[in-house]
Amino acid sequence: MSDTNSPAPANRSRPSKKARLLLGLGALIAVIAVAAYATYSGSDEGVLAPCPPPFETLGSGSCLALPPDAEKMVVYLHGMTGLSSWARKEGALVANRAFERGIAVLAPIGTFGGCTWNPKFADWWCWPIAPNQIRETEMLISRIQSDLEEVAARSRPIPTVLAGFSNGGFMAMRLAGHGPEISGLVVAQAGAPEKFSFDGMRPMPTLLLAARGDEWQYPTMQTLRNTLVSQGWAPEWKEREGPHALQPEDVEAVISFVSRLPALPEGSIPSSRSTSAE
Repeated sequence: MSDTNSPAPANRSRPSKKARLLLGLGALIAVIAVAAYATYSGSDEGVLAPCPPPFETLGSGSCLALPPDAEKMVVYLHGMTGLSSWARKEGALVANRAFERGIAVLAPIGTFGGCTWNPKFADWWCWPIAPNQIRETEMLISRIQSDLEEVAARSRPIPTVLAGFSNGGFMAMRLAGHGPEISGLVVAQAGAPEKFSFDGMRPMPTLLLAARGDEWQYPTMQTLRNTLVSQGWAPEWKEREGPHALQPEDVEAVISFVSRLPALPEGSIPSSRSTSAE
């Protein structure tokens, strides 16, 4: 039954175009905020999400995007997250842009429960960056090496750049001197792992990405840059405004850096080195 004492509804005019645009922008910001929050909250309890396009899934669980006649490749290490689906999407951001430029992308997945340094993140996907995670690091190196051998069986030898964001950036630094042979290094919004040693490392083309609005990792990136310079490296430094989260301009900087590296001569074979994490 209707309320006969209720006033008649007022005639409401259609919102202006500007108002509709603002409403749409507000909704988009809300969606982005929810997605960003999902990176740092919740857990999928170790259920591994599938690789999204343009990836295929390798037997190891890593994602691979291999363009025809690729001349270069990025091994991309994602940031720590409670959701493997988010890690996959992060890798796809890089892969979609790289694929357009004929660059292959290998995106391994971190270890579920690998954040042993903080019980709060016990059920997250992380890279083993703690000093006591030597065995986990060696297992990761073996997994990545196996993936690279699979790629090598399907393409000619191509230079490989190791790139990592946040927790993945710390892991990239750790692997740079002890993991598979690489031609370049990218560290974004991270730093050097605890008790890190440059022993046995050679200077290589390196890109450091920092965000001035990143309260925690901007200082550690500055420290990493100063340390690399003191060790005889000449890292390329790019910083931007804004927060810690990976941005499209970060991805573009990675792809631009990789594109500028020289390709391997036809018939060449990359040198090998020890895969011990110690």
